[in-house]
Amino acid sequence: MRYIDTLQYKEEYEPVHQYTFFDDNYQVIVPAEELFAYRQGKLMQIAMPSVSADDREWLMTGLKPGQFDAKFDAVFEQLLKDMQNRSMTPDRYYE
Repeated sequence: MRYIDTLQYKEEYEPVHQYTFFDDNYQVIVPAEELFAYRQGKLMQIAMPSVSADDREWLMTGLKPGQFDAKFDAVFEQLLKDMQNRSMTPDRYYE
């Protein structure tokens, strides 16, 4: 289940119809037509161009800006070290 499906929201009609998704420490405003496009099956990146990448990440995973990098930086660094420590065979595959 995507994080967006578990969030509370309030609907606003003026001046522009929009939805505000929020939890205890974070909130994101999504225009109604973009939320509609997302609910119709478009990818979030395409359906919500006015929503920042950090805000879309929060809507999808619940990770606030910076948390994704903090969580996965160590994993990526270890992967790079592992790749550098392995030699490549002539047929270009890792041993």
